Amino acid sequence: MNKKGIELSVNFLVTIIIALVIFGFGVKFVYNLASGASEMESLTTDDLDERIGDLLCESADKVCIGVNRKVIPRGEFDVFGIKVINVIETAKFRVVIEPRARIDKQGKIIDAIND
Repeated sequence: MNKKGIELSVNFLVTIIIALVIFGFGVKFVYNLASGASEMESLTTDDLDERIGDLLCESADKVCIGVNRKVIPRGEFDVFGIKVINVIETAKFRVVIEPRARIDKQGKIIDAIND
């Protein structure tokens, strides 16, 4: 028997097995990546707002607003996450927003009360 021929065959089989294992891990990685993307695609806007609010407000405060300042161009809208931990019996809340100041295009603060 030729030992070089057997050694070459065994090396080839080991290489094929390692290649198949690496290929399998690659397929699993791509599958997990695609399934995560489809899960994010199926989320509604409310679900996304809830997740963002949870990320920004992880403290034990009773009321938490994740972002205290945001630039919103005129005619457009944006989302502020507000987290309320209810410790009283009332289940209904009203959020009242009173603008205290505005900032013009030059960055100068304009008092909303004096306008």
